[in-house]
Amino acid sequence: LDLIVGATRDPVFGPVVLVGLGGVVAEALADVATAPAPLPPDEAAELLDDLTAQALLDGFRGGPIVDRAAVGAVVAALGDLLRAHPEIESVEVNPLRATADGLLALDAVITLARP
Repeated sequence: LDLIVGATRDPVFGPVVLVGLGGVVAEALADVATAPAPLPPDEAAELLDDLTAQALLDGFRGGPIVDRAAVGAVVAALGDLLRAHPEIESVEVNPLRATADGLLALDAVITLARP
């Protein structure tokens, strides 16, 4: 199962993290949950419960069971990264592939703030 995780710097709220369905369906479905950063990994993992298609995370039709704690740790770390580095405007990992063996980042983009 492919996920999207990321963090961006909102002009009003500051760093904001996101998690959702990723890969080729990320833009088509726009099934994402967001929260202001920082947040602890357990609260970041709870964002997965806000996804419309969250049933897919639990081994739907033989698919992988997503390690929610591991996803939460990644999402929280991305929020911490933005808070620690004001020169970073955003970071996105898409897809973050969830397999039976764990998570694998297949592509990532970091955008730096304009000076």
